[in-house]
Amino acid sequence: MDATLLRHSRGEDQTLTPLGGEVPLLSRPLLAQLASSQSAWPDSVDMESDTFRYAGYQLNSVGVPVFEYHLNGARLQDHIGQKLEERSLTRNITVDFDQSASSLYCLLAEGKSIEHLPDGSYGVDDFRYYLTINDAPASPIERQQNGQTQLLLPIATQADPTNISYTITW
Repeated sequence: MDATLLRHSRGEDQTLTPLGGEVPLLSRPLLAQLASSQSAWPDSVDMESDTFRYAGYQLNSVGVPVFEYHLNGARLQDHIGQKLEERSLTRNITVDFDQSASSLYCLLAEGKSIEHLPDGSYGVDDFRYYLTINDAPASPIERQQNGQTQLLLPIATQADPTNISYTITW
């Protein structure tokens, strides 16, 4: 990041400018309950409903925040870590279902194109970034919605916590 504008000529636009390529994170909810794998993905989460509740965060052993949520009877833990030697972020999600919970889907990526590569990773938006699934309870589903390609991961209700881990590399 170029932080010069934050210090120099203090009255100017004080924003950070990326020194390399930008990798936008999804602006849609990460997880959702869908009727089927072809149902439309929600644009937002209703913060006033009982289906979603933010439960705070805790710092893990290395000081990284782990955010906690409740969604349709499932308890979620979500944290993003960075590998300093690589240009990548790894997201780890744990889903712990209550008995009354329904299956969920996780939106891993969305873009104009998603290409499954021979090494098992995915090239997103004409290889703007790569997504590698490290740990998943099932195989991802590639689908078209509103002119965009989406990569969904089904998460079935089960007694043991489900772990999802994927790495975004640019």
